[in-house]
Order: sequence, then C-alpha cells, then structure tokens
Amino acid sequence: MMHNVVKWSVGLGMAAFAATGLVGCGGGGGTMLGDDPTSLFVNASPDSDTLDFWLNETLFGDALTYLETTPDFVSFEFISDDDGAYDVIISDPNTGFEYDSQNRVFPRDTHSIVLSIGLKNFVAGEEIKRLQHTILIIDRVAPLGNKARLYILHGFIREVGKQTPAISFQNPGDNPQYRAAGIEFAGASLLTVDSGTMDWVARRDDAGPDTIYASITQTVDPGGVYLVLVSGIENDPDSAKLPKITFIQLSNVDP
Repeated sequence: MMHNVVKWSVGLGMAAFAATGLVGCGGGGGTMLGDDPTSLFVNASPDSDTLDFWLNETLFGDALTYLETTPDFVSFEFISDDDGAYDVIISDPNTGFEYDSQNRVFPRDTHSIVLSIGLKNFVAGEEIKRLQHTILIIDRVAPLGNKARLYILHGFIREVGKQTPAISFQNPGDNPQYRAAGIEFAGASLLTVDSGTMDWVARRDDAGPDTIYASITQTVDPGGVYLVLVSGIENDPDSAKLPKITFIQLSNVDP
C-alpha cells in the first residue's frame, strides 16, 4: 500500500510549515520569544565549481563544492522583517560575483536548509535553470520507532532545449511502497519511511516506469532525518555532473 506524502513547492522562496506541524522546535535554552534559527548550507548546483553562502555580511558556507555541505547546522541571531531580515547571497569565492541575492526572514524556533540549485552557465531563454537558492524548513527531531524522515529536493536539470519536468521519487515499479509524486523543479516533498535498505528511483512524473533519471540503493537508520537531493544534468559529458540521488543524513535535536 502506498503511504501518504506531504508535498510543497519551494521555488525561490521559503516554505512555511507551522500549520502542518513540520517545523522542528529549537531545543532548550531559548528565550520567552523562542530560540534563534539554525541553518545548514548545501551546494547542489552541478556546474558551480565552488560557491560561497552569505547571510548579510557573514560567510556561512566557504567555497563549498558540488554536493558539499557545511559541517552542521549553525545558529544565528533572529532578525525580523521590520529590522531588515537577512540578505541570502550566493557568490563566486574568487570574483565575488553574486549569482543570487534575496531578502529572507528565518523564523524563530526553526531549522532550515539553504541550498543552491540550477546552473551557473545557463542558456539564454532557459532562465528557470539559472543558479538560485531555495530554502527548506525542516523537522530535525527524530521520528519515532523504526521510521526515517526524507526531505526530497528536485534539483535535476534536463539538457539544453528541454524543459525540466516534475519528477516522482519512489521505489521502482508501478506499485511502490513509498512514492512522492509531482515534485516540480526547485520543489520538495516529505516522506516518512521504514528504516533499512531500499531501492529508490527518480523518474519523470508524467511518463511510464522506464523514464528513470537516477537510481540508488540506500540504507537509512531508525530515527534518521535525511536530505535527499535529486541533482545533475541530463546527458552531460562530465560524468561527475550526470543525474544522481544523494542522501545526506542530518543531525537530530531533542524534542
């Protein structure tokens, strides 16, 4: 039987999940107003070489390579919208060129992942594929029992001249135990799954079971929380940039 999935579209903004209960609490030690936010920074842009991640004038991700993350989540001061919030900036470590810069509020008592996706060298007319940032607010509290929580981010890009479709992330075949469908580019879905070892595929959402962009056999731990990146460029001549699925285990926090 297929299990329920929570899905959201991220795009260029920050998804807010307070109404769905997906926002993790910040743990102990906060003020009456709540704990400061925390974030992890991830480079998921396949042709980026290295990227810097800034919040205002503070460097949080220093020359991250493709599929590299900062060592762990880091806490920083909450700044309200009225006080200017944060400029989230992704730049070139060598030239300082800013590929993306947008103003964001990071709410108190939240844990987020700031990711770069898209291409540094996109083709004119395909601006939707450009290098940009997206932000996921996640729950870092360990799921109960033998369950694991997967946050699936669609950063896969079709080759030049072809529109990137929505994808499904699922077990292979037409009757998967777990399936997250209709994930648009720069969007994400949440699956809670049994721990253990399973086969997974990322396939075109509106096509048959043979249209598979990437696959992996992965073991997940009981109580584990994972970022699952579907990334890469279709038919790229550089094998390091070809489509792949990457599981990144995230550190937990106390309820």
